[in-house]
Amino acid sequence: MKVFISHSSHDKKFVRTLKSDLNENGIDTFFDEDSLELGDSLREKLEEALDKSSHFLIILSDNSVKSEWVQFELKEALTLFNKKTLSKIIPLKYRTCDIPGTLNNLLYGDLSEEIVKVDNEKVVFLSAGYETFLIKLIKTLKSSEKQLNKTDKTGIKRDTQQTEINIEKGFENQLILKHQILNFKDAESVKKYRAIASKDLPPHGLIKIHPVVLPYMYKSIIKGLGKGNRIKFISRDNRSITCYSAGFRFGQSYIVIPQAVRDFLTVTVNQEYDFKVDIKNKTFKLL
Repeated sequence: MKVFISHSSHDKKFVRTLKSDLNENGIDTFFDEDSLELGDSLREKLEEALDKSSHFLIILSDNSVKSEWVQFELKEALTLFNKKTLSKIIPLKYRTCDIPGTLNNLLYGDLSEEIVKVDNEKVVFLSAGYETFLIKLIKTLKSSEKQLNKTDKTGIKRDTQQTEINIEKGFENQLILKHQILNFKDAESVKKYRAIASKDLPPHGLIKIHPVVLPYMYKSIIKGLGKGNRIKFISRDNRSITCYSAGFRFGQSYIVIPQAVRDFLTVTVNQEYDFKVDIKNKTFKLL
């Protein structure tokens, strides 16, 4: 279980208090102040953190409801929630504000009338409402955790919920899978993932290395598949292009490939395509 805390930087003193209290009670959190480093792509890191989170806790205030970043995070969270890869969205009204329409049907915690003071860059509550809220929040999170563990025991894995797997009779090593195609963010991202994919390869000719990021499910489906492994994509007319694994993406059925590979396969970004995946030979045949 991991809780993503969405908030405005203006409310960071309160979020530090909440984050510390959750961590002290054994609940892991994503808080940008702890998790982002200089040089990180903010959007990429936030998307990755959301994919890995089981709960989305949004801190509502007049500042946060006007924040473009908080709006982006909420939109992503709602998408993941609708796809059932996010367990729960929990709104917390920290200060007086209008509740976003997309959250109107959800129960929310309300601390907007509580009295606080600031001590060492954290908020200290002088009234009793926060303690009552915190107890309910922790019980809710731990209750959800038990439900998720029970679901795991039935064999339903989060990373394969959104992908329909068909095993053809007589071809147990071949799967028919639907994947959405994504592009790397920019040239620098391609360069970074090319370096990851080619870490065990000779240094010459790296410009020809085509990196690919696969859904995390393939880490368990294709035995021994890791960073730097060779993967082949096969076009509809049976031509092939060699790529190299540059990592895995959690919780979604996206395949991230560079422009050259998309041109070779004649596929378009943000469109879904069927692939016949040969597990043994690590090939992806476009259907």
